[in-house]
Parts: sequence; structure tokens; C-alpha cells
Amino acid sequence: MHRRHLAPTLALAALATSFALPPAFAADFPTRKAGVWETTMAMNGGAPFTNRMCFSPEVEKKVQETTAASCTRYEVRRDGAAWVIDSTCEIGSKPTTGRVTTTGDFTSWIHAEVASESGGEKTSMTIDAKWLRACGPNDKPGAIVK
Repeated sequence: MHRRHLAPTLALAALATSFALPPAFAADFPTRKAGVWETTMAMNGGAPFTNRMCFSPEVEKKVQETTAASCTRYEVRRDGAAWVIDSTCEIGSKPTTGRVTTTGDFTSWIHAEVASESGGEKTSMTIDAKWLRACGPNDKPGAIVK
């Protein structure tokens, strides 16, 4: 992937890994269980990248607000056991269109398939997240943890 397209793709990945929605959709879309989640992402079939982050209700709300502000279109629908999100967001001063298809119980596991296009470049990503534990006293919500 070209460096100039990496920032919009990573920004969309951040939106996808947050599984965030504008407040209007929050009542319908499942909320991730608070705690440390280990997330593994692989872009365009490449080598996976794994991190662990402490999530809290406040972090989820902040991501929802950020998502609502950066997207001109954010359509959510249920398709069987999956949630499908179609979006157009301004990421890095470029419009980025994307589709995120998410499954999981949101208490122990989440799986997402992401397809996006920005500046004519298409990107695909697979995201798998699993709940590990409650956030510890030294884990800052929203931060990468051990």
C-alpha cells in the first residue's frame, strides 16, 4: 500500500475497530463490553497487526462523537446475524467510502470485514477482537495496554 493512502485506511480502521456509531444508532447497535480487548487486523491479506486497548463507556462515547462529526453518510442495517455499516467519511481531507460487516456477541468476540476506497485505491481489512479482562488500575481507558 502506498504511504499516502495509509493514513485514510488506518483512520477507517480506527473507526471500524471501535465499532462506533453516531448516537442516533447507539440504541440499536450492540455495545462492546468494557475492558481490555485484543484486536488483530490484517490489511489486503498482509501480515496481521495485534494490539490491546482498554475500552470504557466514555471511550466508546468519544469515538461515537468523532465518527458522527467526520461522516456525511452513516447507514446501519441488520443483515441476519451481521451488522452492516455503509459510510462516507472525510478522512485526511479525502472522502473515503466504506462498508463494515460486523458479527459477534460484543461481550467476548467481534469479527469485522472492512472494504474501503479512498482516492481511487481500494483496501480490504479483516479485524478480529476478543475480550481479555477488565481494565486494571494502571490501564488508561483508550490507551494501548500490555
